[in-house]
Amino acid sequence: MEKIIDLDPKAGCLYWQYKGVKYYHNKKYHDAEMCFNEASNVYSDERYIALNNYQRFFIFKKRNQLNEAKELIEKAKDIFNKYGAFKRVYSCNMCVADIYSHYHQYDLAINQYRSCIYLAKLMHYTDNNLAILYRNIAWNYIKANQFEEALKELENAKKIDKTNPLLILYYIYSYFRMEQIDKAKEWIIIGRRRFTLSEYQNILDLFSGLVRSYGKTPETNLIQKAIKVYQYYQKLGDYELIIFYLDIVIELYEQKEDWENAYFYLKDKNNYISQYQI
Repeated sequence: MEKIIDLDPKAGCLYWQYKGVKYYHNKKYHDAEMCFNEASNVYSDERYIALNNYQRFFIFKKRNQLNEAKELIEKAKDIFNKYGAFKRVYSCNMCVADIYSHYHQYDLAINQYRSCIYLAKLMHYTDNNLAILYRNIAWNYIKANQFEEALKELENAKKIDKTNPLLILYYIYSYFRMEQIDKAKEWIIIGRRRFTLSEYQNILDLFSGLVRSYGKTPETNLIQKAIKVYQYYQKLGDYELIIFYLDIVIELYEQKEDWENAYFYLKDKNNYISQYQI
């Protein structure tokens, strides 16, 4: 095998790429990056370089090196577009949209996701792909506090997949923020019937508590639920969701007029923003 790889640079490139993907899935990101770098060294065809850049994007994103990740994926996209590899272009657009979403550049993220909808329909992708895109657009509208727009996108997603946990959570949160408490409660009931994963159950418990405490001073138990969800995503290193749930924790402490704890978690938020340039 090694002799064949030595004689055939293309085979060597594919070997190192395959090995890099395997390391990536095993969360050995340093080893994965070394393999992708080696793949680029043994074969310089730009199509393979594009694939390498695409694969390396996910490593940089995991490290939250978002500027570097965006640069890699845009280079890959240009080459894929040149060769008419539109499925790859679609994937690159999704990646760029995710970066914009992390940076809180919601309009840019939404535009990218809409370009993905166009490509998905053009290439006759499954309805499930469209549902994901509509939910992603709704999520960006939620983060931008544009809840009426979010609901429009959720309606599009619901026509395709009405049982998705994120869809249900987004409905609850949007109706809560729009002060349509009865509608939020209706979606909480739906969530109670359908949720099984503890991750989503914890968020549902939090959102249910937010709805129940609407117009009241939040109790300590509710704040602890918000902190639990925040700490869950802190362990995962999901910085976008860290910021989202930190904002809820801070808001609850402010409503309770517990300024000391509000300031404590505000410092946490500012540290994440400055460290990861979110």
